[in-house]
Amino acid sequence: MRINKSLRYIFFGITIFLIGALIIAAFKPDFFSAEEDETIPLNQENTFAEIINLEKQQKWNTLIPNSSEIIITKSGPKTGVGSKWEWQDKKFGHGAIEITNIKQNRIIEATITTFANDEITTMKCIWTLKAETQRTTEVSWEIRGDLGYPIGRFMADRIEDLLEAEMENSLAELAYIKGLPEKVQ
Repeated sequence: MRINKSLRYIFFGITIFLIGALIIAAFKPDFFSAEEDETIPLNQENTFAEIINLEKQQKWNTLIPNSSEIIITKSGPKTGVGSKWEWQDKKFGHGAIEITNIKQNRIIEATITTFANDEITTMKCIWTLKAETQRTTEVSWEIRGDLGYPIGRFMADRIEDLLEAEMENSLAELAYIKGLPEKVQ
């Protein structure tokens, strides 16, 4: 009889914990947002050209998988709205990035979609460019996405920290990349 009573208390405690966790999750944000800024030693036009070209992005954007075993399928124009890369890789899984909107030399919007374990995750990327001088550009990069309920909401801070670290590394790589064109043609 004592074992049954102990099991009831354990079951009751677990139930109360789970109900409490669900209630707390209901009040947490249902989205994440990560943002990083960097000064790029290029004029605004050339910086825009580096970001809008997915082939060039693969050299500095650590969120675009780069592996010798990756299979990349390109579609749409080489740059600009509709430019799309899809990747398939054992390590990085399946995903895509597509340029969805631009405001010439000022704003680039893209969507990153990943497919893992029958779950689709979509993130919106926004790069905002502002000339600081004739030779430098301030790039602000924001990534936003929705979070699942309830577990995703508890992971929001961790997701933002991981993305911000990757974004910081990517922008630093862009800032120091070699062989950038002198003039966009």
